[in-house]
Amino acid sequence: MMTFMVDRNFRTDLRFFTFYVGNGSLLDDHDEFDDIEYRDLFASPGDALGQLFAVYLNNKRIQLYSEQRTRLAEPQERAIQWVLSQCLENYTVIPPLATWEVVIDTNPSDLIGAISLFALTLGRGDLEPSILGQINYLPHLFMGGSLLEMLFAIFGNVLRIDDQQHVTNQAYATRRAAQYLRHELDPLFDITPPFAAWETELFLWEDS
Repeated sequence: MMTFMVDRNFRTDLRFFTFYVGNGSLLDDHDEFDDIEYRDLFASPGDALGQLFAVYLNNKRIQLYSEQRTRLAEPQERAIQWVLSQCLENYTVIPPLATWEVVIDTNPSDLIGAISLFALTLGRGDLEPSILGQINYLPHLFMGGSLLEMLFAIFGNVLRIDDQQHVTNQAYATRRAAQYLRHELDPLFDITPPFAAWETELFLWEDS
């Protein structure tokens, strides 16, 4: 059974979303809300990051695979609405978030589930304890720059699916992202094996 890289357009969309989330610019196109510091939601261990990505990814699944996709809001817009509902007491999501939008799929053999599981584990502060141990890495993910973006880029670049669209290496992709994070926090940490160029590329114009 052959394995394949995840579609590069999907990886690029995910990379841009994480870039906006991580650098605090997710709300920049909404002038009335662009002064909200939503990153405080993710500063402490919990399910908030996993929930944010669940809303984005569940809508992304519909956008990619459902005939109903033209009737739905863009995945990023629904994620923004979820953020606003958490930050503003009187904000109303219209239409209300459906149950399927907020369920956190943690099936590691499913593409959406594998990424959701990664986001949930990352946001709980217990990503790959064998590599990161008790390091409190969460504050570093949202200090500007592109650390969060790079972690999801690595995870998405390394992730493989078979010809039945089942993820075959969720644990390994998680490990590679965790190695990068540990090295960013501790430059003396030895990454084994060293990263290949394609693993850390933000844009992958050709499948490797």
